Amino acid sequence: MAQVVKDEQSPETPSAVKHEASPPLRKSPGILPDKPVDITLAEAPARIDVKRVTLLLVGLLLFTIVYLSPSWSSAVDPVGDSFELTREGKAAIGLFLL
Repeated sequence: MAQVVKDEQSPETPSAVKHEASPPLRKSPGILPDKPVDITLAEAPARIDVKRVTLLLVGLLLFTIVYLSPSWSSAVDPVGDSFELTREGKAAIGLFLL
């Protein structure tokens, strides 16, 4: 029985597959690409997002109320120690609410 020996350059091997040359990216000889067939404009975004502005104003209002409020009573931590809440402490609470 005769053995069939495949040639290494046969079309079945991946190295022998010939690729066609890809077409050039630009048909025109200039630098710019060809003009598009259709030109459409994107929709204009909403000018003012009312929800976002409202939430920002509510946060600023809460911060201002907490920061400018008269001094609060002493704060008590979980251990039971009490300490006076300073203006910086009120600012920290206001920033948390912001």
